[in-house]
Amino acid sequence: MTKHELYVELCKSVLDKKSSETDALACMIILHTYCFQKKHSIAVDDAGEQGQAGKVCVLMAITRRHAAEVISEVMTDYGKNLTDGYLYHEYGVRTPFESVDDISGDWLALTQTMVEKMKGTLVDDLWPED
Repeated sequence: MTKHELYVELCKSVLDKKSSETDALACMIILHTYCFQKKHSIAVDDAGEQGQAGKVCVLMAITRRHAAEVISEVMTDYGKNLTDGYLYHEYGVRTPFESVDDISGDWLALTQTMVEKMKGTLVDDLWPED
């Protein structure tokens, strides 16, 4: 599994065919503002020696652009036509969060719920990036 594939599968653990564009953007917020510690049993091929199964490996938050690519792939698999360009634009307009401290209101509640759902899936833990 590559890092990109891990991010896609992680997002599939909290998004499904019924997920809205708001849900997709909330997942982008998490990808862009959180670090992820992969499960020990998972090997991440492009994460160097630390990516091997049995090793502790922390994957850092990704760029807005990469988050848009991940979410576009997930939502396309669910039959929704949300392109990465569109998601990237909407993130900047609707959710311009660069750190967890910036997240507020309904976005905060939604991201916190998703973070809790992600724990124990493909990641042992996740926390806000410094």
